[in-house]
This record gives sequence, C-alpha cells and structure tokens, in this order.
Amino acid sequence: MIKWIVMDMDGTLLNDENRIDEQTRQILIKQEEKGVRLLLASGRNYRKLMDYAIQLKMDVYHGMLIEANGLAVYDCMTHARQKKAELNKQDIERVFKLAQTYDLELIASLDDGLYDYFSENIRQSKIAYRIENNFPEDFPLTGGHRDWISDNRGGYPNQFFAERLEAFPDACNKLCLTHFPTRISEVFEALKKALNDEYEIVRTSPRWVEISPKGISKGNALTALMSANQIKKDEVLVFGDGENDCSMFASAGIAIAMGNAMDIVKQAANGVTLDNNHNGIAYAIENLEQITSKHE
Repeated sequence: MIKWIVMDMDGTLLNDENRIDEQTRQILIKQEEKGVRLLLASGRNYRKLMDYAIQLKMDVYHGMLIEANGLAVYDCMTHARQKKAELNKQDIERVFKLAQTYDLELIASLDDGLYDYFSENIRQSKIAYRIENNFPEDFPLTGGHRDWISDNRGGYPNQFFAERLEAFPDACNKLCLTHFPTRISEVFEALKKALNDEYEIVRTSPRWVEISPKGISKGNALTALMSANQIKKDEVLVFGDGENDCSMFASAGIAIAMGNAMDIVKQAANGVTLDNNHNGIAYAIENLEQITSKHE
C-alpha cells in the first residue's frame, strides 16, 4: 500500500508553464484524503515551493518539502525547517574557476536570493536572445533550468550579478552551472572529474548542472525521513525526470520516470508515464499496475 507520493517539481509535477495541471492536482488531493502523504522534492528552496504545496493542500494534510536537492527539509504544517549543510567560500571559488575555464554561467543559490556570474560573451548572447524572443528590457538575464534566461524573482527576491569572486557570499545552499545543452554535454565529464570526489554533482536538465555538499541528495533526505516516520520502501512512490531524482528511485519501492525524462532516469525507473505536459503523474496513479508491468 502506498503511503507516500514523492514528486520532483520542474519537468515532473509542473508543466512547461510552471503550473500544476488541474487534473493532476485533483487526483493528488484525493490521495491525501485517503491518507497518503505528499512530498515535493526539488532543487528549489521552500520559498519557491510553498505556493504549490498550498495548491495541493499540503499545509492541511501534513506534506513535506525536500529542498535544494536534500539540503533542507520543511514541514508544511508546522513550518519546522531542518538545514543539513552548505557550501563555503572555498567551494564557491573552486567552481567559479571552472566556470571561467569553460565559459559557463555560475549561479549561487541562497534561501532568498542568488548571485550570478557570466562572461561578457554570454551576456551578449543572452541580450540577443532576450531581444529575439520579445522579452521586456528589464527581464533578468539569469539562466534557468530549461531556458537561456529566466525570471526567478518570485522565489529569489534578492538577486545580484557577481562580476568577480569577491562579490559572491561566504556561503550558499548549492551552485549551478548552465549553458546551452551542447556545451554542457561537452564539459560535463570534465566537471565531474574535477568535483565528484568532494561534492554531489548531477545534471538535472540538458542545460543545467547542480553541485551540492558531499552526501546531500534527494535520496538521502528521503531515506532519513522514511526512517524517522517508520515508512517502508514498498510504501513509497516516486516521480522524477532529472538525474538528481535517481537517488530517490533507489529509496522507493516504485519509481516512475516522466515521458520527458532523461534516458538515464528512464533506465533507473520501474516504469515510464506520460510527459509533464500531459498529466503524467495523474495517469500513472490511475494506471500504476499497467505502467510498471510494461517495464518488467
């Protein structure tokens, strides 16, 4: 019997317009009414997750948030928050040098803000992209999980351009490297080789790489929560689309990849559902046995 449903956000629960489709929302609330607990597991922090949690009535049904790839856990009902670790200035310096070497954008994420570095070459490319796509002149140049520029001001109200290392803060939750998907593919193995022994490094979308303190992952956070709440592996259903979701797949009895998921995620899953723009989560909940049997 499923007692917990755990969902990634971008590319999984959210459609490409950053919304929860109504069919999916209603089905998830029905699950809560039956006693199932919902958990949102994301690279986002709680400030960028709570609006969605409230839409799903997780504040009423005692849902939980796994933030920043497992860096923190937030209780939607009690508002208690436990933060496990952070990256320091030495960590930032190390990744900053890699961003310079490979000409990548670097974003340092905090609870309520971000610091963004990119070269003049990238700046000109972003400005051209903003003009070509008819974005307003004040639209931020900060890269997004799925686009060259993205407006994150709602979840990260304090945003700064860091032209030099000295402009970055002394600590942050995670570091993100981004560029065009082809460029990330070219340099990803080199990044892993440079960082993998001392950090958690995952490619969460074709254009996005996230770096967290060693031992911090969605899967480790989920496993700890399961242990604290006496939840068994076969009582957990997980949905995801990015490489950072694979650690959760290992913790769950049933792991479902979205139709739009990266190939490595589909290979790690027990089944594949429809994509995030076609109510993939709702479809899987209603057709779980059929989806998992196809994968056997």
